[in-house]
Amino acid sequence: MKIEFIFPHCNNRTYQLISAISSLCVQDDPNWTLNVVSDGETKDIATIQDIFKSFMNIRYTKLEKNYGDWGHTPRNVGVQMCEEEWVVMTGNDNYYVPHFVRKVRKEIIGNNELNFVYCDMLHNGYEYKFFDCSPVTHRIDMGNMITRTRLTKEHPLDVTKIDADGFFVREYTGRHCTNQSQIKKIDSVLYVHN
Repeated sequence: MKIEFIFPHCNNRTYQLISAISSLCVQDDPNWTLNVVSDGETKDIATIQDIFKSFMNIRYTKLEKNYGDWGHTPRNVGVQMCEEEWVVMTGNDNYYVPHFVRKVRKEIIGNNELNFVYCDMLHNGYEYKFFDCSPVTHRIDMGNMITRTRLTKEHPLDVTKIDADGFFVREYTGRHCTNQSQIKKIDSVLYVHN
């Protein structure tokens, strides 16, 4: 079982995207895939592909135009293309500690009741101080929630809202996490939001 990540490529954040992808490449558990979905952007994508050409678990998708909606349309498209059972939608400037995949997989493998996993984070908006997360609006980020792909496909991100992840978590957990055993918090800082 692998975890699929969706990274939007937008806003000319080439170096940030390279850092984000690199954080996956150094995972101590190789059971991940990545779809980099470009929001109509082509700047430096060839360079990025060249840097990571040895990773066969990374694919690239290009949207025909720039939607300019904080990467929400690329994430929605990426989720619909997702092939793995679990998905992480994140930003192109965030990154993960090297044992993120291992810790998440430890929780999800064999747990058929579980629908939602999350961890704590450091957040640039709070001076990179410890951020104690919970699955509610303004207490979590898109990049530190891991959801079942088939269920995630039922809840596209609202492309008109910058804080679409808050609306997503409310809808998703309200519908698919009706008892506490369907949600698991990993009590570790595994994610950095920038």
